[in-house]
Amino acid sequence: EAQAKEENKEYEEDLNRKAEEARSFKKKWEESQWSKHDRQEKETREKENQEKKEKSDAQSNASDSSKGDNSGDTGRTGASEDEENRKKETVSEKIKRLYRKIVKRLHPDVHPNLTEHEKELWNRAVKAQQEGDLGALERIWDELSGMDAPEDVYDDSQEGRQQLRELLEKLKIRLQLLELEIEHIKTEFPYKLKSFLEDLVAVEEVRRGIQSKIDHVREMIRQLEAFIQELREKLQKGERL
Repeated sequence: EAQAKEENKEYEEDLNRKAEEARSFKKKWEESQWSKHDRQEKETREKENQEKKEKSDAQSNASDSSKGDNSGDTGRTGASEDEENRKKETVSEKIKRLYRKIVKRLHPDVHPNLTEHEKELWNRAVKAQQEGDLGALERIWDELSGMDAPEDVYDDSQEGRQQLRELLEKLKIRLQLLELEIEHIKTEFPYKLKSFLEDLVAVEEVRRGIQSKIDHVREMIRQLEAFIQELREKLQKGERL
């Protein structure tokens, strides 16, 4: 029994260590992928903003030729300021915007028949909003966007189509992460037992071996109990042991 406890303890420690390694691997991979995705999004936005700015400057230059230098300078300055204002969205504003979207989808007062998973997402969203965790809110919204959503979540506009393109890219990353996680799971316990469990003959042999050991231990217990009972009877009679 002591040996079994020790082996079980070692097994649990090994299992916990492997689970922690898997979580660490997943976290590092997600961070690297999200960082890569964020950089790509940032580069895309900067490129789009640059193109818009060049287009705006070209229009302003065309207007300069008819309105004069002073009015042209004013037009370029105003367009540049508007562009900067559109680009500047603080983390706090992003959190508020995402949280409002999630509230519309998950607030219990609005949707009293939420599933257990949706309730869990709502609780996570509330916690993320309180802690100012933008990344957690983005992941929750990504997951909600991948579920059956109301038809008016994405409208047929340039902004709506852009949101759908962004969602597609994020879903591709999530798919890659899931595929990597599946491959990792296949190399670990207990998935490695899958091929063994599918071999019914091998399983039956192991089962018989274990049952034989159980029967042997039960017989030893029976013999020990009989011996103990014999000792008790001798003690009651005052016999020497």
